[in-house]
Amino acid sequence: RNDGVRPEGPHYGLVFHALATAGLYEDATKVFKRMLAIPGCANSIAFNIMIGIFGQRHDMDEALTLLEDMKKKGVPPDIMTYSRIVTGYVMQADFEEVLSWYDKVKAHRSKLQEAVISGSAAASSAAREDLNNMDIWNKVYGNCIDAALWLERQGTAVIVVQELLKMGGKIDPRRHGGLLRYLEPGERFEVDSAVKEKRRTEAAVEWD
Repeated sequence: RNDGVRPEGPHYGLVFHALATAGLYEDATKVFKRMLAIPGCANSIAFNIMIGIFGQRHDMDEALTLLEDMKKKGVPPDIMTYSRIVTGYVMQADFEEVLSWYDKVKAHRSKLQEAVISGSAAASSAAREDLNNMDIWNKVYGNCIDAALWLERQGTAVIVVQELLKMGGKIDPRRHGGLLRYLEPGERFEVDSAVKEKRRTEAAVEWD
């Protein structure tokens, strides 16, 4: 501004991301509010970051309000959006709420699958990208499995494991490997290569 240059959407986006990354949430919130006043400035990434900030503050009411604002502005939630919300409830140890979002996450996945088949070229491409973000799907489903176990709902945990494996996801064998014995014969899972390597390293240390 001092140089006579009027800040535009991309400038606010860069500043917002930098402030949020630095943990300067008050300043980031002010910039985000300015972004909301500029048509098309706040994209899904910005909304997701802000929802995550509210989650870290344990202010899930504001996070959910922002989710509705996101939809009203025509910015569709993606799996990262749901991950931020679920993680927010995990941070509050509100495992009932975590599980309540499991069906919403499943419904989101179903919509994405429909978009891949019958949506426009752009919608199909965006849906595929969201579906292929498996690290985040694994995280969300993993949190739902943890919530079910905390609530002593082992049957629900097994169902979530089955759904995750069915979609090609991976469970954390250290956290959830014990649930595999409840699966039907033929249902398989892949142990993450990093976990395999960690096991090999630990075994080598034990034998040294």
